[in-house]
Amino acid sequence: MIALSLDRPIPEALRPSAVGVGFNGPPDELFLVFAEELTAQERQTIRAGDYVVAVKLYQRDRVAGLVWRLLGPGLAIEGFAAYSLALVRDRLGEEKLEKFREAARGASLAGSPGHGLALRLVFVDPADGLVFGLRLFTLPRLFSDRWLAAILATEDQDAGRAGELVGELAAGGSTLWSLALPGIAVAGEEMELDEGELVRLVRKQRKARDRK
Repeated sequence: MIALSLDRPIPEALRPSAVGVGFNGPPDELFLVFAEELTAQERQTIRAGDYVVAVKLYQRDRVAGLVWRLLGPGLAIEGFAAYSLALVRDRLGEEKLEKFREAARGASLAGSPGHGLALRLVFVDPADGLVFGLRLFTLPRLFSDRWLAAILATEDQDAGRAGELVGELAAGGSTLWSLALPGIAVAGEEMELDEGELVRLVRKQRKARDRK
């Protein structure tokens, strides 16, 4: 288990190779690492944990990833992060690929109904490498199983086509969220939400803050 602490350097195993957002770790111990330039208000909201985390599954042409949204006071950002077993094979070899493949298969059978994969969000200052925000996010079980199945399909992806798609998605744009599959996993919610339910949840939390 990797130990993480606020205001401490990010562990070497999770250190991002470049500015941006990406996955680290095997499928049953996933970290989504944010190493982006953010405003002071955005950092403050993330540090306080006063924000909604929402993700949708993207799966097309054996490319799998999560489109994410962070919504809170002074914070309204989204993006895409891909996960690829083919890339694990190319970078780390066949033995590591087998371990990651078995981790995905095992995770899809573990736990009780309603409980899915744990996704750990880690926010890192790209300037000094210190962690300034942490969030543990348990995906709903059905969403989690679809995500793990999508991960397993990436082993046989076409590298060229995958690279094109990931590049297009990473560039973002107003259609990014709409390109993902229906069903929204939201931190703190046991079941997936639809678009209307997400809007109402964000509005409810905003009203709760205003009453304080």
